[in-house]
Amino acid sequence: MKVDMSPKAIDGRLRRVSELRRLCLELGKSRPAGAENSGKITEPPREYKAQKQSKVKP
Repeated sequence: MKVDMSPKAIDGRLRRVSELRRLCLELGKSRPAGAENSGKITEPPREYKAQKQSKVKP
């Protein structure tokens, strides 16, 4: 299979890549659905704290 290297084909591929890049950047700015607390820092689950404390030796 040969890749079409005509100026028209190259221009079309560059435009498509440019659009995909722009869409990816926009998606990176948006929040997932149902992510009300996505920007807040929360405490780790209690189980995680217990495991971490049990590994630490005085």
